[in-house]
Amino acid sequence: MFLDRERRREEKVAFSRLAVGLAADGVRPTLVLAPLTDEDSSESPETIEGPIPTMQAPMDLPFWIRRRLAAAVLDRIEETGFGHPDVIVACGRGSFALAATAAEQLQIPLVAEVRDRREVDAAIRIPSLTVIAATEQLRVRAARRIGDDRTTSLPIPVPRIRPPHDRDRGLLVALGPVGDLNAWKAMIDGLAGPGGTLPEMQHLALGIGLGQKDAIIWRRLRGTPMADRMSSFDHTDHMRPLLSGADVILAPDRDRAIRSIELQARISGGVVIGANDRLRDDRSEASGDRLLTPTESRQSGVWREATRQALLHAPSLASATHARDSLVSKVAPRWAAVLETIVHGDATPIGHS
Repeated sequence: MFLDRERRREEKVAFSRLAVGLAADGVRPTLVLAPLTDEDSSESPETIEGPIPTMQAPMDLPFWIRRRLAAAVLDRIEETGFGHPDVIVACGRGSFALAATAAEQLQIPLVAEVRDRREVDAAIRIPSLTVIAATEQLRVRAARRIGDDRTTSLPIPVPRIRPPHDRDRGLLVALGPVGDLNAWKAMIDGLAGPGGTLPEMQHLALGIGLGQKDAIIWRRLRGTPMADRMSSFDHTDHMRPLLSGADVILAPDRDRAIRSIELQARISGGVVIGANDRLRDDRSEASGDRLLTPTESRQSGVWREATRQALLHAPSLASATHARDSLVSKVAPRWAAVLETIVHGDATPIGHS
């Protein structure tokens, strides 16, 4: 399983747990991780200690170096004692090129795990590839180009991490980086007033980036009454125990990759307030979410009232029930079955019964 830099930063814990689950179901995985920074890059794979064979290898190299690196990665995998892999899974757009090169060298199946429109559109350009999509609507988008028999949908893997028992309610988590600046401004203005900060809100954790829009939002926040109730994070895995206890996930942007921290908060009863995205059928107002139209997402009053209602009714049993299908313990056997079908073949198209 090849993880690009973004997947590693956001989802390494989740994929490590998935790998353990796959091993329990008879699939012997190896994780190949992109370096978190350019300074960590080396033109040869480096072994990382852990319960699952894991190595680090750069994934954004020129094509004339990529073939040599792919061969080195495959040799290192063989040295683990498992032999050459039977299938390669590429997770994140940044991993597609190296994973495809490795699969081509061994003439084995290639699978892309995709979580948003851009990943789907990049994956379907690769010949003879199978897509595992995070939602049914993403699968449908891929199937229009490559056919139903080469696509399936599975919930993204979510590790079971319980938030602290003594945590205070009222944690909000905003998922960036900032895209729709007007929607973010409306959200911030709604949370801050008029009338002051929502009394039910205890803390706002922001997962924003380093771009110009992110800086604008950060400055706007610093000038509000929420300034002493907020913090930022840039590495989700390091913050999972805290973030998993969020009562509300704020998602102002459409067309963003699904992240396990959102579902992890759901398992504890959190709900999503965010822009309605037709490809995100993992969200549902029947589960307590509030999905905003483009017009609503730019209205501060809508954000304020939706957040107030969510905090008043937290935690949501419907949201928790909806999200539990994503737990690694439930997802790993389904992943194992799909990979088995891809490798060994079956008369039934994957993902269908």
